[in-house]
Amino acid sequence: MTYADHTPPPGYVATAPAAGAPETRMPGIGAAAAVLGFVEAGLALGVVAYVLVMLASFGGVGSDIAGAVVVLVGSIVLSGLLLLGSLFLVRRSGRRLLVGATIAEGVLVLGLGIWALADSSTMAVSYADYPYDDYGYSSTSSGPGAAVVVALLTVLMVALALPVVRLALVAQPAVGSWLRTRPPAAPVWSAETQQWTAPRSGSGVVLALLAPVALLLVATIVVLSTAEDSVDYGIADGAAGVYGTDSEWSYLYDGGDPVAPPTSDDPEFEARYDDDAQDCFGGDLGACDDLYSETEVGSLYEWLGSTCGGREEFETYGSCE
Repeated sequence: MTYADHTPPPGYVATAPAAGAPETRMPGIGAAAAVLGFVEAGLALGVVAYVLVMLASFGGVGSDIAGAVVVLVGSIVLSGLLLLGSLFLVRRSGRRLLVGATIAEGVLVLGLGIWALADSSTMAVSYADYPYDDYGYSSTSSGPGAAVVVALLTVLMVALALPVVRLALVAQPAVGSWLRTRPPAAPVWSAETQQWTAPRSGSGVVLALLAPVALLLVATIVVLSTAEDSVDYGIADGAAGVYGTDSEWSYLYDGGDPVAPPTSDDPEFEARYDDDAQDCFGGDLGACDDLYSETEVGSLYEWLGSTCGGREEFETYGSCE
């Protein structure tokens, strides 16, 4: 007996759809929603992988590690839900998961956008303890400018565009009608049991989609748990750690008195910088700025130029004059 001799079990009729029967092909808007879900999830996972590589390379996550956890883990989880939701839609199993993941994505993006705007509005810092008030810095900062706010709002609108469009597509009545009229799955003849059986669920595809999600989630936990906080770049709270006292030449600071540049018998002496260094030592602040801009990073001459000839305990980075 051949496969063709077997007849399907009672109740299953493999006939062509009659005229006026519901459409069996996936609507184009539904396919577009699924494709957007797959593409966006893949892009998000790629960005997360890149960020993890950068964090592992530099070994720092900044002071707000909670924010890093929310963004990275949230992106990974949402990507997994988008992949599953898109797969279920393509398989005609339903759209609730894709709708839920899309709404969750929109809420997360909106929350991060509001947080970014609120955080930028609190960037005003007091410069009362800032050591360079004599060089024109104001005592307070006015916070973010209009350009920063516009840029943040633009990024927020672009980030919200994809979930909004996808939600509008998958919520169309045509997609719902197509899902409700799903025909029963055709039985499969099993050579082992010599009988008709229900088709396989295709869990292998699900596992293949979730495998990179699980790997990235584990990698995120490892990287964030082993990385250290990076330098705090606050001005009022940590200027000393950023503006020069950690230089290898900081020990030369002598209470505000100018520091003599290297002489010709000194190992650090470089003739090409000596003229500007001598002028800076003599009180020419413009020469100090020139010395800073033309010297190598980390050199003694750079420190002399940035500290206005050793007169300042903290580096001015070319703002002596």
